[in-house]
Amino acid sequence: MHKEAREELRVRLKLVVLELAIDLGITKACREFEVPRSSYYRWKQKYEKAGQPGLYRERPIASHHPRRTVPEVVEKILELRKEYQLGALRIKYYLDRYHGIRISESTVSRVLKAHGSRGCPRPLPGVPCTPNGMPKRCPDTIFRWM
Repeated sequence: MHKEAREELRVRLKLVVLELAIDLGITKACREFEVPRSSYYRWKQKYEKAGQPGLYRERPIASHHPRRTVPEVVEKILELRKEYQLGALRIKYYLDRYHGIRISESTVSRVLKAHGSRGCPRPLPGVPCTPNGMPKRCPDTIFRWM
């Protein structure tokens, strides 16, 4: 059975128990469907608050992500990408070498992807990187050829 169908059946059961409790009483309705009364009261509270959509399962949402990338680091990653058009690996090396920030290449890639900066723009064959024919600007020429 599909997850959606299973969830629909759960919601229907909750609705039936809530309706039956009005006619038979809470204790008898809960015994009939072998449902704890505490569950019934929780369902009733959710139903009164949000209606039928309130009876669907809610996805758990973490309130705190302890290993999330610090916003200052994200800002530096995006700045390096925008100004120097460096890839994820070079951004990783640059942050480690000049700022002492140790971060993995996959984290840099994830940050770039999350902020819509997919890939570096590639020049067409035979066309120089910049309009004046000079190589593109890089923070450090030694760093560029690592």
